[in-house]
Amino acid sequence: MNVVRMVAIVALFISGSIVAADQEVSVLKKEISLTGEQLVAFKLALDELKKRNLGTQNYKGTLYKFGENYVVIFEDPASPTGQRGSASKVRTFEVELSPNHEVVRASFSK
Repeated sequence: MNVVRMVAIVALFISGSIVAADQEVSVLKKEISLTGEQLVAFKLALDELKKRNLGTQNYKGTLYKFGENYVVIFEDPASPTGQRGSASKVRTFEVELSPNHEVVRASFSK
C-alpha cells in the first residue's frame, strides 16, 4: 500500500510540475522579432549612441529601412507621437548604416 501511495504522490507532483511549466511558458510575451541583419544594424547604432556617452535607458530605438540602408532613430520615449528632436530632456539621435554595416552618419536630429 505504501508503494502505491508513493507512486500516486510522485505522479501528482510530476503532473503539477508539468502544469506549472506550461503556465510559465504561457507567461512569455513577444516584444520584438529581428532578423540577424537587423540585429547587427541595431547593435552598431547602439555603439554609436554609447560613443557619445548617452545612456540607452533614456531612449526608445526604432529601426527603419531607407533604400538599401538601415536607419536607427533613438528618441525620448515620453515625447508625443510625431514629435522628434525637440524634447526638453532627450535629443533625438539618428544612425544610418550602409548594407555593409558602415556608419554613413550618426548625429542628433530635429
